[in-house]
Amino acid sequence: MLWALVLPLVFLALVTQVSSNAKGAQMSVTGKTWETASFTCDLTQDATYIHLYKQQEGMAPQRLFYYDVYYTKIQFESGTKKEKYSVYKVTGRSYRFAILNLEDSDSGMYYCAVWDKHIGSDFLYTALEILLVAAKCSSGNNPCLTSSPRFSLLWTKRNPELNAHFRSFIFYSHLLPLHNSHSFS
Repeated sequence: MLWALVLPLVFLALVTQVSSNAKGAQMSVTGKTWETASFTCDLTQDATYIHLYKQQEGMAPQRLFYYDVYYTKIQFESGTKKEKYSVYKVTGRSYRFAILNLEDSDSGMYYCAVWDKHIGSDFLYTALEILLVAAKCSSGNNPCLTSSPRFSLLWTKRNPELNAHFRSFIFYSHLLPLHNSHSFS
């Protein structure tokens, strides 16, 4: 039985004093079992490593692998099927991720993330940029529901006043009805 997977691509980005939002707009990709689904991570900053996480419903996110930009090599986590994923640079700061031979177990939220660590004399912070891909199977005429959250994250250390002022976590979400075998942009 072939299931249509709807993969809406949603970009999330860190909002801080030193980082700009990720480029791009929400987009969907439709794929069937045993086909390939791919998505692009358009980074707003240079990165040495790009991490790919998968979160299945009701579970904590798990890192599948990280991509070493310099050596163009994927470092897989234990238990990740190496033949399942590929990554390549498209242009500049744009990287294409592919999930090969789609199956039901590929359903979940996929997070493409990079970290940028800055250290100052009194101010240490880590900027986090997250790009999100959502995949959820649906059967028959049942719609898929997905959310498009936005995150603002900032970690600080060494200065309690800065910690109190800059620490933040903001989450926005709304549901979009997505139907089988349709693309949305």
